[in-house]
Amino acid sequence: MSNNTNQVVYVPQSYVRERKFDWGTVLNLDINVQELGKICKQYKTEKGTIRLKISPLRQVKENGITHSLSVDTWVPDSSKKTSGTPKPQPPKPPKQEDPEEEDVPF
Repeated sequence: MSNNTNQVVYVPQSYVRERKFDWGTVLNLDINVQELGKICKQYKTEKGTIRLKISPLRQVKENGITHSLSVDTWVPDSSKKTSGTPKPQPPKPPKQEDPEEEDVPF
């Protein structure tokens, strides 16, 4: 997968239109299969997946396009810790004393 984390990669020849109904909203996607295949090959993860983002446009275009479709190129930095707190360690079992080493008062 590409490591360009700040770059917005739009899926070429993709069109997203929002349709509102009394019962809710639907997003219709029209995507060029060949272009999507190229994007998938270039940006797929080690697991063979790709994450796409559907983002609303500020203004509806003349042809009714309401959203953009882009590739989520964010990749976690493996050199940094995922959280600031250390992983909790399992409790240590209590120290078992050797019965021969005990001081018996008698």
